[in-house]
Amino acid sequence: MLNRFLLCGLLAALVVAAPLAAADDKKGKKDDPKQTPVDSDRLPAGDYTGKLITAPGPDGTFTLQVETKRTEPKNPNQLSKKEAQLQTKIQQSQQKIANLQAQIIAARTAKDAAHHQTQLQQELTHLQNLMAQSQLKPGDLKEVTDTQVYEMKLTDGADVRYMNLPTVFDDEGKPKKYTDQEKQELRGKKTNLPGYEGKVDDLKPGQTLKVTQVRVYPKADPKEDAKKDGAKKDDPKNDDPKKDPPAKDAPKDADDKPAEKKMQVKLVVILEDAPDQPDPKGKKKKDK
Repeated sequence: MLNRFLLCGLLAALVVAAPLAAADDKKGKKDDPKQTPVDSDRLPAGDYTGKLITAPGPDGTFTLQVETKRTEPKNPNQLSKKEAQLQTKIQQSQQKIANLQAQIIAARTAKDAAHHQTQLQQELTHLQNLMAQSQLKPGDLKEVTDTQVYEMKLTDGADVRYMNLPTVFDDEGKPKKYTDQEKQELRGKKTNLPGYEGKVDDLKPGQTLKVTQVRVYPKADPKEDAKKDGAKKDDPKNDDPKKDPPAKDAPKDADDKPAEKKMQVKLVVILEDAPDQPDPKGKKKKDK
């Protein structure tokens, strides 16, 4: 039972810790907003909680500082030969999981992504079996916190929500209580989403956020494809076998757009406001 308990905590941290290690061997310093952000394309789809470092810009790009906790042996040099070999296998399995997660993100088709996803599930089961064999006790382990800043981007039409309603003060500086009707109205039209309706402009540095990142597949523009096909058919030069091929270093068209991020955030939930908020005394009741 003890190993099962430890296993749950280790697996929970692995989803973020493994790709983080594969992406960059350099560990970021805790609460250091100046550390170089890592592209969130290196993270698998899922929910991530962290502190907002920079608010979304015009293109929807923002940075989020994510902390993950994991456990590791306090004295790796004092492990038995059997336990040391087991820990080596566990590390190898974790690395394989990180590689599979990267392959899922880089997959060009949904079929390839599904294939790698199946392999990932199999390796997670293998890792679970390995960790269940460990004889380490809680006292033999230490908790390690890894901190990394990720550069993320909002999808078009991403939703922003407040987990709790912002505190509003009356003319006397006392917190105002919301009525049930007001709460229902503030949930907005998308009542299937958690919390209450917000907007991108509500996102401020220092807030604690929970973001949901998803894989975004590029959409082909049928009109552009039709134009290109038509231009090729109408251009007599395309039928000239003596035509020189374009140079490898030929400049790209000015209309070429940079590659879109594969992983984007479709939902942001504000869990906590930034600390050191100004004194609310004297704030007036918001107009309805």
